[in-house]
Amino acid sequence: MTRSNTVPILCQQREANLETPDELFGDYFELLRQFTQIVVFATAFPLGALLAALNNVLEVYSDTYKYLNNQKRVMPTRATRIGSWIFGFEILSILGIICNLGILVVERSGAQTPLASPDTTGELLFVFIAEHFLLAIRTAVQIHLGGVPKWILRDRFAEKERRNRGEKLD
Repeated sequence: MTRSNTVPILCQQREANLETPDELFGDYFELLRQFTQIVVFATAFPLGALLAALNNVLEVYSDTYKYLNNQKRVMPTRATRIGSWIFGFEILSILGIICNLGILVVERSGAQTPLASPDTTGELLFVFIAEHFLLAIRTAVQIHLGGVPKWILRDRFAEKERRNRGEKLD
């Protein structure tokens, strides 16, 4: 047996001894937690988004190392959406608007005047209108950008047609 024949077998044996990869639940949960911290407290700590971006850049490299060297490789599967996680992100984007406007009002008034005083009634009305305006913009963007892009739908349809005709895929 030559050396070139033994190398792939040794790599396969080494990979077989690696740990089985976890579900993606932890990765999605971490993204949701980080998104919550950024969106809900953006006015309180604006630098948080930059720190989160730096964290994500470092995590890309650490995850790459982990997936290539410490875990078995998994068979890739196609997913069209991120599943039920999208609802968490949508709810948090709405809560982020509400919380940030609330933080701005409390910080601006210094929380020293009662909320029912004539001075704060105008502020509350402004916050109410601003909140609804921002929620309307968010909804309009979601409707405009929602769904799967048309070029992806065309590619999927073409791939499905080729598969039905029995052609080999690239």
